[in-house]
Amino acid sequence: MAASSTPTSLLLALLPLLLLPALAAAASLPALPLSTSSRWVVGADGRRVKLACANWASHLEPAAAEGLARRGVGDIAARVAAMGFNCVRLTWPTYLATNATLSSLPFRWSLERLGMQESVAGVRVNNPALLDLPLINVFRAHRHLPCTLSAHSSHGKARSRLAINSPRPPPPDPPLTASPTHHEPVFSARRVPCHCHGGHAAAAAVPTLSTASRWVVDESGSRVKLACVNWPSHLEPMLAEGLSKRPVGAITASVAAMGFNCVRLTWPTFMVTNASYGDLTVAQSFHRLNLTDTLAGIRANNPAVVDLKLIDAFKASLPLARDDAVVSSLGEHNVMVILDNHLSKPGWCCSNTDGNGFFGDANFDPDVWVDGLTRMATMFAAVPNVVGMSLRNELRGPRQNANDWYNHPASARSLFRRYMQRGAEAVHAANPRVLVILSGISFDNDLSFLNTRPVNLTFTGKTAFEVHWYSFSNSREWSSGNANQACARITSGVTSHALYLLDKGWPVILSEFGVDNRGGNANDNRYYGCAAAVAADLDLDWALWALQGSYYLREGVVGLDEVYGVFDWAWRGPRNATALRRVQALQRPLRGPGLAEAAAPYTTLFHPVTGTCVVVRRRSPPAMELLELGPCDETEAWDFSATQQRLAVRDSSGCLRAEGAGRPVSIGVSCGDAMARWSLVSDSKLHVAVNATAAGDGALCLDVGADGRSVVTNPCRCLRDDNSCDPESQWFKLVASTRSVAGKQTLLAQQLPLKRKNWRIRSF
Repeated sequence: MAASSTPTSLLLALLPLLLLPALAAAASLPALPLSTSSRWVVGADGRRVKLACANWASHLEPAAAEGLARRGVGDIAARVAAMGFNCVRLTWPTYLATNATLSSLPFRWSLERLGMQESVAGVRVNNPALLDLPLINVFRAHRHLPCTLSAHSSHGKARSRLAINSPRPPPPDPPLTASPTHHEPVFSARRVPCHCHGGHAAAAAVPTLSTASRWVVDESGSRVKLACVNWPSHLEPMLAEGLSKRPVGAITASVAAMGFNCVRLTWPTFMVTNASYGDLTVAQSFHRLNLTDTLAGIRANNPAVVDLKLIDAFKASLPLARDDAVVSSLGEHNVMVILDNHLSKPGWCCSNTDGNGFFGDANFDPDVWVDGLTRMATMFAAVPNVVGMSLRNELRGPRQNANDWYNHPASARSLFRRYMQRGAEAVHAANPRVLVILSGISFDNDLSFLNTRPVNLTFTGKTAFEVHWYSFSNSREWSSGNANQACARITSGVTSHALYLLDKGWPVILSEFGVDNRGGNANDNRYYGCAAAVAADLDLDWALWALQGSYYLREGVVGLDEVYGVFDWAWRGPRNATALRRVQALQRPLRGPGLAEAAAPYTTLFHPVTGTCVVVRRRSPPAMELLELGPCDETEAWDFSATQQRLAVRDSSGCLRAEGAGRPVSIGVSCGDAMARWSLVSDSKLHVAVNATAAGDGALCLDVGADGRSVVTNPCRCLRDDNSCDPESQWFKLVASTRSVAGKQTLLAQQLPLKRKNWRIRSF
C-alpha cells in the first residue's frame, strides 16, 4: 500500500487520547500492524506505508501537547490531517513515564505551577475534559483503551519509531473497533490486561505492612514511611468530602501528585452498625440534610456514586463502582489507606460532651464499637491498599480523668486496657494483614500510662500508637512565652506523653498535626517550626490535617471553608503552595531498615520553617562555593562533632565557617578557630551558633539572608525570656540521615525551584 488513502489513519494510531471520538469512528486504518521489509515500512498486507509525519511537541515543562489552550484537540487533529500529514511524531520526556509525581500531576496543576493562568483558562475553554486529567492520561488512553496502544505499533524494528507514545512494552495487539465513548476524549477498544500507570492492578504495588521495633516495614523488612493526609468521611453526610467539587479520580490523583503515599480516611461507627444510616444511598443522605445544591455538584462530578449506598461509595463493594469509590480510587494511584474510627454518631469531632468521647458515653457503646471495627476489618480484608486501622480517634471527656486513670482498680484505666485490647484483638482476628493503631486519652495527647502498664496483645508485629499535636493544645505557652523555651517545654511534654514509646520499640504516628494555611496565626507559625523539627529529627510517620478545602456541612454551616486544608475551597489547587512544599520536605524517609544507603549516618542542616536544607552551590572558579537553602534531596552530608564543635563536609577537609554578622557563611579549611566552632545555644536546640566575641560580634547564629535563600550569620535573637521576638528564621535542626545524597534529585526539585523572595508563609 502506498500512502494511506485516509490521511487521518496513522494520526489516529499515534494520538489515541488526543482525538475526538467522531474522528476515531470515521477512520479507516491501514493494514496493521506495521513492520519493516528491507528499507520499507509496510502494512500487514505487505504493501508500503509511507510515513509523512509532523512533529508535535509534548516534552516541554508543561509535559502536555502544545496548542491545547488555543484549539480543541479534535480541531487540531483535523487540521493536521487536512494538511496531508498521515502521522505525528509526538515527543515525550522520560519522566512522564517513570516519575509518578509528574505522570499523575493534573494538567491544570502542571500549568499553574509554572504560573500559566492564561493557558489554564484557554484549556478550560477549548479542552475542558482534559483539564483535570493526570498528565499521563492527557497523553494517552487510560480507562477505555488498552493501556499501551499496541494496536498501532508493530512487532518489528519500526516499533521504536511508531509506538512513540507507549512508554512501556505493549501486550499483544487487540483488534481495534473504533467507536465513540462518552464524556472522555478517547475511543474504545477491546480491553487487555493493564500494564500502565493506574488501573485496578495498581493496588497490588501497595505493601503489606508490619512493625520492626519503632519502624513500619514492608514484607522485605524495609522501612515504609507513612506520609499521610487526613480525608474526612465521618460528618453527617457520611461521604468523603469534596465529591461535589471534583471527580474522585481527580482528587485521588492529586493526593498522589502532592507526594502523599497514604490517606487516613475517617468513618463513623454507625455507618456500618446502624441500618438507619448504613442503608442510605448517597442521594438519600444528602436529601435528608437538605443539601440539594451539594448533591447537584456530586451528580455533576461523580454521577456514578449518587445512587450507591454510602458504604459502597466509601469502599466499592460492587464491581461496577470500583472506578468511582474512594478507597479503590486511592488504590489505583498506589495510595495506602488507614481507616480511622473517628466517632460513633456522624458529625464534627470533637468536644468533651458530644457523647462520642469515651467508653460508656451516650453514643459510645463498647459492644457496638467492637462490632463496627469487626465489620470494617472484615469488609476490607481483601482490599490491598487498606494497610491499617485506627481503633478510635481522640478519647476524651468527663469519663476519662486522673482518678479514673490512676487510682481506681476498676476505673477507666483498666477499662481502656480491656476495651482497647478487645478492639485490637477483634480487628486482628478479622484482618490480620493490617496494622492496628491505638490512640491515647485527652484528645490523643496522652499515652503516658503505657509507660508502666503496656497493652498486652496476643499478636506481635502489627501494633502502633498515634498522637495528635496542634498549637491550640498549648496556645497560652505559644502566645505568651519565649518561642525557644516554649518549644523546648512543649516538645518535652509530647515526648513524655507519647514519643517516649519510640525508645521502647513501638511505632508512634503523628496522626494529626497542621496549621492555618492562611499564614496569619502567630501561634501556628511558632508551633510549626518546632513540630517540623521534631518530626524530621525523629523521622516520624505522620498524617497531616487535612486534605479538604471545604465541607458539605459542618456544624450547621453549608460549604464551610477549611483553613487547615491542603486544597483551596473549590478543591482545584493548593490553598497555599508554600505551606504544601514545606510539608513535602517531611515525606521521604531519612533512616530506618533498608535505608542504610550512606556508609554511616550523616547530618543535614534542616530549616523547618521553610522545609529546606543547607546546600552547597558550586560556582566558577571552583573555590567559589555558596551555601543557600535548597531542596533537602540536594543536601551535603555533614559531620557534626559536639566535642570538637565542628561542622565538616564529609570526605573533605572543608568545614562550615562564619565570616561575620550579616555575611554569608562559607566552607573553609581553617577549622580550629572560634568562627568554625559551632554549638546549640538555645533551649530549643534550634539555634546553631559560633562565639564571635573576639571579633566584636558576640554570639552569631545561622540565619536566612535578606534574599530569602542565602545562609548567613546574624546576632542570635530570642534565645530566652523575650516573649515578643520571632526566632523562626534562625531555627536550624541538625538531623541524622542515612539516605543517599549522591546526586539524587527528584523531578519536582529540578522543575519546580522554590521561590524564596520571602521565606514566610504568605497570608491570603
